[in-house]
Amino acid sequence: MSEAPSQSAFPARAPHPSPTGQVLTCTESKNLLIEQWTLNEASESAGLLNGNGLNALLLVQEGSLECRHNRCGSPVRMASGDYIVVTGADQLHEVTGAATVVRCLFHGDVEHERFPETRRNVGALSVSNVFADRPRIVTVCETRFVRFDVVTSLGHASPGGRECDSSSHEWLLMLKGDTVFTIEGTEYPLTAGDTIYLPPGVPNGVRDTNVESGTVWMAVFYRGAIGDFDWQPRAAEASASTDPLADGRKMSAAARRLKAFRELQG
Repeated sequence: MSEAPSQSAFPARAPHPSPTGQVLTCTESKNLLIEQWTLNEASESAGLLNGNGLNALLLVQEGSLECRHNRCGSPVRMASGDYIVVTGADQLHEVTGAATVVRCLFHGDVEHERFPETRRNVGALSVSNVFADRPRIVTVCETRFVRFDVVTSLGHASPGGRECDSSSHEWLLMLKGDTVFTIEGTEYPLTAGDTIYLPPGVPNGVRDTNVESGTVWMAVFYRGAIGDFDWQPRAAEASASTDPLADGRKMSAAARRLKAFRELQG
């Protein structure tokens, strides 16, 4: 097997000090910024988990923390694997604890927009069975610029060993277990904590995942020019859609966010 490929589009950057500890930029484009924050009990909470009016998805990779939400009086407790999505005027404060937190800042309207399907070259026509055991893919949230998926797999692999590519950028974070990832036919072993970046148009697939403990990773698909993140919040794009399911999808997105928030409280 080969070593993990270098992420040439995003050169490695050393963590830089901040009022809250250390920050490492993992991936950056005009519409998405992913950072890894390392906190300790002495870290200050100023500006930590807030997006300055932008959307933010916050995932505790290791450790635990506690904070308060501006619209909820009770504390929000988060442990390894917990996540929350905050948007616009949402604010988290009084952050305490020791944890490694992945902060994803992104543009778009979480309530109304959907990320376009980008998978291509899925191979020859094949028959699938609705009762077959498949990886579990949950879309945490999405806008027209970005989509966050959490994939849970137990010994699954790409059908027929085929690779496919995407018209969008893709960034993966291994959260649990291990897998053998393929990129243009070359195998790369990945374990919990590893990340990988895939430019648009690069064929890739999954050859194997851990059968005993299962494998969980977060896949982030995003559009937009590579470069510095745009820190200016943008107005939602007007939509003239007549899709009769649009309101149902909007309610579904809101319900998912509320459910995740309540689960974090419980």
